[in-house]
Amino acid sequence: MSEKVKVTLEMPGGVKKELTDDTVICFTVEQAKEFMSGRAKLVEAKAVSMGQDIPEPIFAPTIGALVGNYLEMSPNSGGKVTTSYNLHTVAELLEKKSEELRKQVTPEEVEDSLQEALKSLFETLRR
Repeated sequence: MSEKVKVTLEMPGGVKKELTDDTVICFTVEQAKEFMSGRAKLVEAKAVSMGQDIPEPIFAPTIGALVGNYLEMSPNSGGKVTTSYNLHTVAELLEKKSEELRKQVTPEEVEDSLQEALKSLFETLRR
């Protein structure tokens, strides 16, 4: 059995929630109240991850499932139509960010990444 990571979230009123698992990913959002009142145009968010790394071959599917599940479970989900819209909007934002990064990639970086991905895949398969 591996060592587990524990995180405790505490609301100002004292309500606490503890999570314990192999990996904990925690997101924080700043200025949400200003955004809701129309004063802020951009909500600042931070993320931190502790514990075991998610293996590269399952990293993207794991994060995608995490975001999808969060959107479905969120109190703001508003039902299937709103959740579907939110999932679609997140997908569009991620696709745009992906395209921006792809434009910056050199052919050498593609070759290096391919070699590293193959090495990682073979190491994962050997375990």
